[in-house]
Amino acid sequence: IGAALLGYFVIFPAFFPPKTTEQTMMNKPPITAPSQPEAAPTRAAFTHQSLLTTSDGAVDTNLNDINAVSIAQMLAQEGQRIASPGTFMEIIPKDSIGSIPAALFLNALLPETAAYTNALENDFSLALYYDENGAWPVYIFKVKSTEMAANLPSAIETSSNLGILFASAPGTPTAFKSGQIENVATRYLSYSQKGASLNVAWKGNTLIISTSFNGLKNNISKIQ
Repeated sequence: IGAALLGYFVIFPAFFPPKTTEQTMMNKPPITAPSQPEAAPTRAAFTHQSLLTTSDGAVDTNLNDINAVSIAQMLAQEGQRIASPGTFMEIIPKDSIGSIPAALFLNALLPETAAYTNALENDFSLALYYDENGAWPVYIFKVKSTEMAANLPSAIETSSNLGILFASAPGTPTAFKSGQIENVATRYLSYSQKGASLNVAWKGNTLIISTSFNGLKNNISKIQ
């Protein structure tokens, strides 16, 4: 028994000394700092300049998020505004940075246009035309050149979610046809809801999307 104890307490530790704290620490994997999340991309703020030569006023509206749901809620809310028939009111969408760029706004509504919205100037105008049938958004975009934006109207026509452009449900669509307003060629899509008609028109380097025929006809002269 004595020899066994001598071997356990004296001889064994001599050949197999216990690991020191320093050795133990050296064998541990290095501690790395947690990775930081990538910073969200930023955009430059700009001052909005209306693309309307005249209107019945302008109101700012704030969006918490730039997505289709947020924009639809904003349009529905502004559509409930009490306004006399024939009122043409500019709505200026903003977020925490400022006025929202045209491409970012249109891509949120119609993702099918994303490949072509680099042809849009940064600034745009949104207006609501009020009549006895409701409130009808009119979207006005300046393009860098009509050649760059040549495929944009076709991308709009092929979207399966054009109803999102309206302030309220437009009903059932028919099919796109060609038309004309004051010597301006248009493409239009009629809906079953009274007064609802999607109209796409070029006026020089300005692309106009109106959700009402009367909204376009009665206000096209007010658009730059």
